[in-house]
Amino acid sequence: MRIRHYWFISGRYKQKNLDLIRRLLRAAPVIRKVKPAENYIEQMRRVTGKELDQCKVCK
Repeated sequence: MRIRHYWFISGRYKQKNLDLIRRLLRAAPVIRKVKPAENYIEQMRRVTGKELDQCKVCK
């Protein structure tokens, strides 16, 4: 049986249960880094290298 089948890290309460376990073990809290979502213009610039916010004449 894999560890993911145990009650404390399965199902929709996974994050809540892991936070409880960390608190009971007096472990340091996990700092989650959230990257800001990039818009479609930034994503296309990263993927294709083309600028979408300029027309073909202005380039």
